[in-house]
Amino acid sequence: MNGSSTVDATIEVVAPSGRLVLVLGAVDGRLVWRIELGGAEVIADSALGLRCRDAEFVTGVAICDPGTDRQHTVVRDRPSGKQRRAVGTGTFRSVLIENDAGDRVALDVAVFDDAVAHRFRQLEPLGPTAPASGLRFPAGTAKFVQKYDRAGLTKPASEALYSGSVPVGHVLEDDTGWSLPVLFETPEAWVLVTETAVGAEVDGSRLHNDPGAAEHRFVPPLDDQHHGPIDDPPNHAHATAWKVAIVSDELGRIVAADVVELLAAPTTMDDTGWVRPGRVSWSWWSDSDSPRNPERLTEFVDFAAEMGWEYSLVDANWNLMPAGTIEGIVSHARSRGVGIFLWYNSGGPHNEVTEQPRGRMHQRERRRREMRWLSELGVAGLKVDFFHSDRASMNRLALEMLEDAAEHRLLMNFHGITSPKGWHATWPHLLTTEAVRGAEQYKFAPEFPETAAELNTVLAFTRNVVGPMDYTPVTVSDVDHPHLTTTAHELALGVVFESGLQHLADAPESYRALGAGALDYLARLPVAWDEVRLLAGRPAQHVVLARRRDDDWWIGGLNGTTSPVEVVVDLDELGSPHRLLVDGPSSRTFAVLDPVGGPQRVTMSARGGFVAWPARRSM
Repeated sequence: MNGSSTVDATIEVVAPSGRLVLVLGAVDGRLVWRIELGGAEVIADSALGLRCRDAEFVTGVAICDPGTDRQHTVVRDRPSGKQRRAVGTGTFRSVLIENDAGDRVALDVAVFDDAVAHRFRQLEPLGPTAPASGLRFPAGTAKFVQKYDRAGLTKPASEALYSGSVPVGHVLEDDTGWSLPVLFETPEAWVLVTETAVGAEVDGSRLHNDPGAAEHRFVPPLDDQHHGPIDDPPNHAHATAWKVAIVSDELGRIVAADVVELLAAPTTMDDTGWVRPGRVSWSWWSDSDSPRNPERLTEFVDFAAEMGWEYSLVDANWNLMPAGTIEGIVSHARSRGVGIFLWYNSGGPHNEVTEQPRGRMHQRERRRREMRWLSELGVAGLKVDFFHSDRASMNRLALEMLEDAAEHRLLMNFHGITSPKGWHATWPHLLTTEAVRGAEQYKFAPEFPETAAELNTVLAFTRNVVGPMDYTPVTVSDVDHPHLTTTAHELALGVVFESGLQHLADAPESYRALGAGALDYLARLPVAWDEVRLLAGRPAQHVVLARRRDDDWWIGGLNGTTSPVEVVVDLDELGSPHRLLVDGPSSRTFAVLDPVGGPQRVTMSARGGFVAWPARRSM
């Protein structure tokens, strides 16, 4: 290898606690990695490599400089999140890798107490990259997976159903692979696999495995029916995304893990004081024609003001109002102390969706002109939809959009986009993203009610771990496909699901009909948290989460099964007294107990749930 010496020794990178260990080595000219927890093998020797346009680091490679360990504490402060301050200490190392042609890249690794991650970093321009790494799981492993979609009018958008626990070798008939994140249950530990710090130069990844194979490989996105041109990224040296495995024998450590934020590119925003998370009224779910109806929009603005919610969203086709103007809606909302979000189509030639406004976001000069007008008008933020791609060209569009929005002090919400890539840490005004099979499916998918309760429990351990999630929860009435979950289950989603913008999706009349107890909960519900604890549960069965804001704990429970589930919650450990909302004798009834403390034995009905929140008003 150009006369350089080759290091044959195995490299171990150990977490600060000593329990989690990454083992690196080279076997027959191939790099491998292994993960051990408490001395037990969680991930067996697995491929570690990279393909570039101008070089490959898959075969004929060796470690030519093992690097040295350094421990570093990373702190991320942000306006919202499951923990507004993310802190983690990891062991970092950069290893120099050389192929048999003499090309070199750096392999950066990081081992925290609850996660292992790696990325490749080009030392000179080698062109666009594709991953060549994988994870080989032991026998007896099961996985919770979401199908990766072939491209279509509104796909991929990470909106498929999460399958419950299936064998590790399971594949789908169309062999598309899996969207990130994927949760694995090995005999020794839980492993949540995802990626972060996906830049404008690289594609996002999916996971793929052959039928019956325990090894899952990171692979590029599918090309078929791609919307619009696939542009090569700029030809300069860059780093790949961090490939992340969150590892613990405790599910609570998986839920609370902050490694996606810790390894994301740090923010360059000097001032985030204007970034205000909040609750959002939203008219489209209950009345899809309402964005063209100024009278109906005004009702939602007025309800937001009545509830003390910060925002109201005006969804697609607001520019087609036959009477009234968006300027009038924004002016009225400002007089009521409510900020307005406006929906935009991201296309452009990269999508064929006709919903409007479109053609205003994909070209930078046009986008900046639009954002300048919105900022001067007093609009609070944008919901931009229909990206449906993991390609670098679409990542670049989204990141440029975030940069321009920050300059114009506009909050952002991305819909129709694939799974989170760490951008919410780099750009804190990105308060939420969709990438979830959410409550809109009550309008579109006849099978959704039957699957929603179980899915909701899985999301708490998968998708919502890696970033804020705009599920658009707390729908207590029915639209095209009626709920099978209970009203208490739907109310609990407001606590269980974290989102810096919590779009409470039902109509004012539906919420008012719930009564004073539920309205107190909805009026005081925080959306930015300081701590999260898993109190009970496992995916596809049930989940009980406690979230703390300042000194107050809020608790939400969901039953994903068709049989009642009993849990015990000690409210004295969580700052009693609390108000407690529990399932009633029928799915649409509930009871509010006030105030209660001490251990509470709560029975969640089939597909039911419960909520507990502080009886005293938070200051």
